[in-house]
Amino acid sequence: MAPTPDQIYQFNKARAAMKADPSFLNDSIALLTPEAQEHAIAITKLQLNLNDIRISITAIRAPLSAEIIKEIDAHRERLVEKYGLPKRE
Repeated sequence: MAPTPDQIYQFNKARAAMKADPSFLNDSIALLTPEAQEHAIAITKLQLNLNDIRISITAIRAPLSAEIIKEIDAHRERLVEKYGLPKRE
């Protein structure tokens, strides 16, 4: 499903905030295990640098274990709360 204009706006606003002050983002990643950090960093680089990232993030997540996905999802929820990213449906 394609993102709505509101979701695109929320994402762009959150991306700008993360770029302006990445301290919360970095602190959230630091809470993850080293294996989860590796993937969270890869996803973050995509979020900050690509316009259409859903396919790339799906490719990163596909081979991950349920435990790592759970960590990545918890990290994303922290970012949703902090930066107002659109929630995953």
